[in-house]
Amino acid sequence: MKDIVCVEAATVETSAGEAFAVASGAEVTSLFRKQGVIPGVIGVSGHVAAWSAPGEVRELTLNDGGSVREELLAFALNESFAYKVTGFTGLFGMLVKEAEGRWRFLETAPNRTQVEWTYIFKPTSALVEPVSGLIVRALWPGYMQAALARIKEAAESPPS
Repeated sequence: MKDIVCVEAATVETSAGEAFAVASGAEVTSLFRKQGVIPGVIGVSGHVAAWSAPGEVRELTLNDGGSVREELLAFALNESFAYKVTGFTGLFGMLVKEAEGRWRFLETAPNRTQVEWTYIFKPTSALVEPVSGLIVRALWPGYMQAALARIKEAAESPPS
């Protein structure tokens, strides 16, 4: 079976460290909100702080009543992190058995950072792979773009 890959990027007018801190931080519910039919995060349990070390696990409660489990796989401070998502529910649960999220932060100039977010989905079976690919490619990029816009806004905003 082929993986379904979605990649989105944004340029953030701040340091890689600041962009990284926002994207890997604990403010999950304000950044990863409902977008179209993709549910948003309304609660976090387990590891409720910023990501900091491989092996950390958190459970995200979604506004559609579902939940997913995230486990941090890799972490390089201010550079990158990766996590595995399992336990999809609803439509995604029928089409996708797990996914891996990967984030990279590259400071391209002083206070300018390229943020790249990759999602790699594993279909539940070869039978649903074509449908999985169509649905994920149609819906997930918009969700990623909206979250990246919120991350950009938060990272570029002066501290209050």
